[in-house]
Amino acid sequence: GMLFGSATSLYFSFLGGAVSFLALCLMGRIGKGCSFVGISAVCAASHNIGQILAAVTLFGPELIRSYLPLLLLASLVYGSAVGVILNLSVPKLQGILHRTGMGGKAE
Repeated sequence: GMLFGSATSLYFSFLGGAVSFLALCLMGRIGKGCSFVGISAVCAASHNIGQILAAVTLFGPELIRSYLPLLLLASLVYGSAVGVILNLSVPKLQGILHRTGMGGKAE
C-alpha cells in the first residue's frame, strides 16, 4: 500500500485483492461443498489474475503470455498448501474456541 510502496503497488494490491474477494464470494454462493484446498487455490489464482489485469492496464497485454501461466501454476501450488494448512489447523482452533467459550463449530 501507500505506507511502504507506491501508487502502482497499491493498484496491483487492490486489483488482486478485489478479484480474489469476488472469487471468494462466488465460491461461497456456488461452491458450498468446496474444501479449504479448493477455495484457497481459486482465491490465490484469482489474486494473480487481478494483478495481471493491473499489469496489462499499465504495461500492455504482452505480459499475459509471459507471466500468467507461471503465476497460475504457483498460485495453485501455494493456494493448495494454504488449504492443507487450514485443513490441519481449523479443527484444532475450533476445539480451542469451543473450550474457551469464544465460539463453536464453523459452518
